[in-house]
Amino acid sequence: MRNRDYPGTCCDRCLKQSVGYIMSMYSEEWICMDCKDAEKKRDDYQQAVDRDVAEYMQRVQAARGR
Repeated sequence: MRNRDYPGTCCDRCLKQSVGYIMSMYSEEWICMDCKDAEKKRDDYQQAVDRDVAEYMQRVQAARGR
């Protein structure tokens, strides 16, 4: 697995170079904004966002000892 903090030189999904990258909501891939726009059009995108937020909140609460 590649370092989550370093996006590399091209999109992990389409392999095109871009000026910026963002992590996918479905995996730990660094993707370009074109691929991100395609993700946002998926029917299950909001579910993926909600799942990501819930996992984050669990980690925060665990770190706080709750």
